[in-house]
Amino acid sequence: MKKSKTIVIVGTLDTKGDEVRYIKERIEKKGHKTIVIDSGVMGKPSIIADFSREEVSKAGGKSLKKLLAAAERGADRTEGTNVMIEGVKKIVNDLHSSGKLDGILSLGGSTGTAIGVETMKILPVGLPKLIVTTALDTVDAGNKDITMMQTPADILGLNIVMKKALSNAAGAIVGMVETEK
Repeated sequence: MKKSKTIVIVGTLDTKGDEVRYIKERIEKKGHKTIVIDSGVMGKPSIIADFSREEVSKAGGKSLKKLLAAAERGADRTEGTNVMIEGVKKIVNDLHSSGKLDGILSLGGSTGTAIGVETMKILPVGLPKLIVTTALDTVDAGNKDITMMQTPADILGLNIVMKKALSNAAGAIVGMVETEK
């Protein structure tokens, strides 16, 4: 019997929660564990994460309350995104260092993709990394072994086309973590 692997899923659960839940369920149906990290800032998360947006922002060096206050004042989204990138990177690095990460998948548009790419760049070559994105043309993964999958439409809900794309993404990351060395 194959050993269960742990796949980290990074997404903005205020806007992509249903899609993250869908991928999570597909991965778990294949017998693997998931750890969900919420990298969203503004809206209310639609599912519960293993690492909340509050934990991520704190790990990134600022409280979520301060990020929200800045956003309400009309601050540029860049600062909030950068804080969340740093927080996700720290959490993912800790999970990897403690042997609790066999693969990682991120999901999103331009912000979610930026968070995913910057996080995956810190992980070693050979560790399975998959970005599911609407914004493939904006991605600069450098010379890292990050696999990119462009969705056929905006990630705005679960219709038949999006379900097939997300099922394919779940199958891709599962296949990558199950591959023997």
